[in-house]
Amino acid sequence: MAYHILLVDDAPELRRMVGELLEGAGYAVTLAADCAQARRAWTESQPDAALLDVMLPSKLFSSLIAIIQ
Repeated sequence: MAYHILLVDDAPELRRMVGELLEGAGYAVTLAADCAQARRAWTESQPDAALLDVMLPSKLFSSLIAIIQ
């Protein structure tokens, strides 16, 4: 069983590239472009871990961290 990672980044090319690298390493990956998508994906897919873009707007980033905890 592959570990499932939620990848959150607002840069489409970086999100795609990192997602492909993670999938190539054997992880199941769910991609999200913003905090709203990430919240939905966290609830619906229940990943094992999240990889977050720390440059997301701080208020949105903080609300996402609260949900993940």
